[in-house]
Amino acid sequence: MKKQFQIFLILVSIVVNSVYGQTPKSWKYDFGTATGNLSPTSAAGVMSANDGISAHEHALLPAPADGQIARVWTGNSNVSGYTLVNSATIGSGSRLFFKAPASTSTSKFSILNIAGTSVISVGFRLKFQAGTTGDYRFAIGGDASTMDWSTAIPSSGATQFSNNINFNDASTSGLPAILLMHWNVASSNYKLSIREKRSTVSASLDGFKELDATLNPGVSFANGGEYYIQVYANNSATNATYTKINTTTHMGTTYTVAARSSHIWVNGIQLIYSTGNANFKDADNNLAADAALNAFVFLGYNATGNTAQAYLDDFTYANYMADLIALPIQLSAFNVFPQNNSIKLNWTTETETNNSHFELLRSNNGISFSSIGTIKGNGTTSATQRYTYVDYKPLSGTSYYQLKQVDFDGNSSLSKMLAVKSLEDQTLFKVVAKPAQQAIELTFYANDHGVSSLKIIDVNGKKMLDKSIAVSKGHNRINVPANFQKGLYVANFKTANAITTVKFMY
Repeated sequence: MKKQFQIFLILVSIVVNSVYGQTPKSWKYDFGTATGNLSPTSAAGVMSANDGISAHEHALLPAPADGQIARVWTGNSNVSGYTLVNSATIGSGSRLFFKAPASTSTSKFSILNIAGTSVISVGFRLKFQAGTTGDYRFAIGGDASTMDWSTAIPSSGATQFSNNINFNDASTSGLPAILLMHWNVASSNYKLSIREKRSTVSASLDGFKELDATLNPGVSFANGGEYYIQVYANNSATNATYTKINTTTHMGTTYTVAARSSHIWVNGIQLIYSTGNANFKDADNNLAADAALNAFVFLGYNATGNTAQAYLDDFTYANYMADLIALPIQLSAFNVFPQNNSIKLNWTTETETNNSHFELLRSNNGISFSSIGTIKGNGTTSATQRYTYVDYKPLSGTSYYQLKQVDFDGNSSLSKMLAVKSLEDQTLFKVVAKPAQQAIELTFYANDHGVSSLKIIDVNGKKMLDKSIAVSKGHNRINVPANFQKGLYVANFKTANAITTVKFMY
């Protein structure tokens, strides 16, 4: 898959027409392939080149493709604090190499001007490279997005997501964030705490709760560690749900995020706040219920000699709850339903990037899948595309279906699994006369591949046809040459497991 601002798969089984009153949007931001220093020579900010005003733009910082703004702010003591490099192993292409400044200043990487809703999904890749002192934070919240473009310093009304002020959660005016994660570096180990309420003194972090190691035994942070962070934030007044797909079993599990709360995942492991509870709640209600979440920021400070170092890459976002699996399509619908003795699959993409084809997968148990067909994709397009595939030989009973998307680079991933029950019974055998074609059509179900026998007699007992029929496992529809007179006939169909007799008119 090419390095670019890519749309990723929305794993849903119903058509998504609107999300909390807005058009569903999703994207990926990966810093492109250029390398070089982004930091100004003194405390200042630089922006991605997407607003047409060159005074504050940096040519090396890629612009998001959907109207957002990427911003770097470096503190007084953080010259060369941000560099685009192709070292490290997270992501691909370039990564953002971040040196945290000393305690007198804060450096931030933000993405602003997001078309946000009250529920969002955000993911990013993080590697802690080095450090024995320092602090890092990641926050999601609401921002006024008012900027002074002539100096790249926010104008009046901007928040700590977009201004040049330290990220002070003890502020009496409140920090407009639903989630604030905090890593403290101590002797190369990183302690994660998550804010529950405003601190009485910012440096004390008394409003934060340290992650309970006994409840989260599979999660730890250290120098050299590589992490994929996923956050599902719900600032609405009601519960919200999302479904995550197990990459081994391909089974989906639905999770419920409480109102004004967030779920956090690290390398595929869900963090637990308390026994039986994965909801990390903003107890201070720093944002009004249903306020849009339109900004996020990663920042660092308190690093003696700028020795705390980290890499960032592959930011993904959706303005709804969605499993953050990076794929080159946006799938807004995927449905399967029975149709006579077949199963029809429909799916719709809103955008496609580097999409070669879809492979249709089927299973009788939801575990072992086999391919039943392929449909060509549309490469790269922002136009809505609708696809249909008919399984004319479905399995008996319940079948399970998935879409396997394959891009031109050979990478592939799976959609959510859907189940459907066939309308046809295993033992049902039908004969339909087709005099104009001098034939009869047989429809039936076979438990296995093999050969069956068909005998047809008229009402007087005269044998009209005696023929062997090759059958395939599953549902069959076969035309058999037959030139009879008009009248009533009896068909006897013998398989390895049953003998069926039916009457039909020719």
